[in-house]
Amino acid sequence: MEAGRRKGLSITPLIILATIARGTKPCFTTLADACGISSAALTIAVDRLEQAGLAKRFRTKLDRRKIHVEITELGTETIDQILS
Repeated sequence: MEAGRRKGLSITPLIILATIARGTKPCFTTLADACGISSAALTIAVDRLEQAGLAKRFRTKLDRRKIHVEITELGTETIDQILS
């Protein structure tokens, strides 16, 4: 956790990063449920993760209404450092 704080991340963004680091690219609703937070809290946390270059939002061609979140290479490196 201390490593996360040094990176400027609170617990919620760390939980989100750890969740999406598993290789899935969940939609917002699924990710919010998996992390036990509201969609509003997820939006704020993902905004911060995107600003830091750790995660990004995207839409699929199958359903453009749903927003998905994936971890970036920097996000993967960061979560690996924090968890090691």
